[in-house]
Amino acid sequence: MTPEPDPEPAAGGEAEPGVVQTPPAGATTVQVQLTEWSVIPDQATVESGQIYFLATNTGADAHELVVIRSELPPDQLPVEDGRVPEDEVDMIGEIEPFAAGSQASAVFDLEPGDYVLFCNVAEEEGGELESHYLEGMHAAFTVE
Repeated sequence: MTPEPDPEPAAGGEAEPGVVQTPPAGATTVQVQLTEWSVIPDQATVESGQIYFLATNTGADAHELVVIRSELPPDQLPVEDGRVPEDEVDMIGEIEPFAAGSQASAVFDLEPGDYVLFCNVAEEEGGELESHYLEGMHAAFTVE
């Protein structure tokens, strides 16, 4: 029996470069920098509607961008085995893990509310679990 491959890359070298799509006409663009250990959107508040997220991985590891709706502070989401359980939060969508030094994009139609942007990659580093979320890769995001 062949084991199933892990859907999350273990390190930056194993992920494919991200895919960038052209933003839809009229969408608001939010550029997000992903690095060890932060998620830095170029704006923290936007108007509701189509939001085009352009994520740039300036770190050394593979990172992803997960968007959830939540009134919890960004550092107080539930965590199991180093990851936020995506089936236990109000999941909007995500940009799957992509390689360091590349960009990836996604478009989400966001209603007014409080959101959290975070990286949900968890990997073994030196025999220990390294959770990108627990290392600080999260940011509050507001849609008006």
